[in-house]
Amino acid sequence: MPPLTLTHQEMTVIVRKRLAQFPSTFDFNSVVKSVASYLIKEGIGFKAESHATYQPNMDWNGIALIREIIWDHIILRYVTVGGYGKDDWPNL
Repeated sequence: MPPLTLTHQEMTVIVRKRLAQFPSTFDFNSVVKSVASYLIKEGIGFKAESHATYQPNMDWNGIALIREIIWDHIILRYVTVGGYGKDDWPNL
């Protein structure tokens, strides 16, 4: 997947929408895959080449942006670390 072109605010909206799709406990990598799949499906957030197909694999900067947004949500107490007997990252 090409580098993302989204601002922090735009990505925050997308991450929130994707988080709402998880029924309860989830892991960080699932969020990254969900966001990447959504961006590919909608054709937003990156410069796509015509007639190209993309896998839901983000570069380090995209993953770091999602991690920052998740931590913002942890600080705001929208998300907590751990769940279902696993009280550590990447479980949320």
